[in-house]
Amino acid sequence: MSVIDTLKSQNPATNIDPDGTLGDLLTNKSGSGGGFSIINLLIFFAGVAFFINTVIAGWDFLFSSGDPKKASSASTRLLNGFVGLIIVLASFLLVRLVSTIIGFQHDPLI
Repeated sequence: MSVIDTLKSQNPATNIDPDGTLGDLLTNKSGSGGGFSIINLLIFFAGVAFFINTVIAGWDFLFSSGDPKKASSASTRLLNGFVGLIIVLASFLLVRLVSTIIGFQHDPLI
């Protein structure tokens, strides 16, 4: 029995089809209709990073004690967080557009 046959018979990730393609994994076209998608997972982590960055920037701004360097650093951090979030959302839309153009099937609600 080969390694591939063993993995197919003992699939530890039940939401992922072992016979699926990379396109299926990227666009949530698993046979079970589960919510797993690499792109959605990365978007989730980017959102968490943005939230943490916003909290830290707010904390730094709040406790800058009138120091203009600390306040400027906090506002720059907040601006960089928003720019990063816009870049992540734009890349998400670009991946969805390209995947639609080349024919990957995906759930339009995701």
